[in-house]
Amino acid sequence: MPEPGRLPASVPATALKTRRDPSADAVRTVIEQEMPDASPDEVEVWAEELKGLGPEAAREILKLRNAMGRPWETSRGGTSTPPSSSSGPRPVRYVDLQ
Repeated sequence: MPEPGRLPASVPATALKTRRDPSADAVRTVIEQEMPDASPDEVEVWAEELKGLGPEAAREILKLRNAMGRPWETSRGGTSTPPSSSSGPRPVRYVDLQ
């Protein structure tokens, strides 16, 4: 019996590293279908975020993303400057409803 944590001699380590998850491949395909203009980096980020989900769940999330758009997109399809992260959160105003 092999020692714990060691691979048996019959299984090369490279075989384990190159094995792909068919579900991850299906999700990547969905990302490419739902986001045809996405950069390779954006596809990679979404693939990482949607890891572990099935293709249909990923499709629903991406459809919601597409329906909601980005906050800095205008209704005419143009873009304005995205909000600066340096501006920090807006202050919250306390309102006493009693």
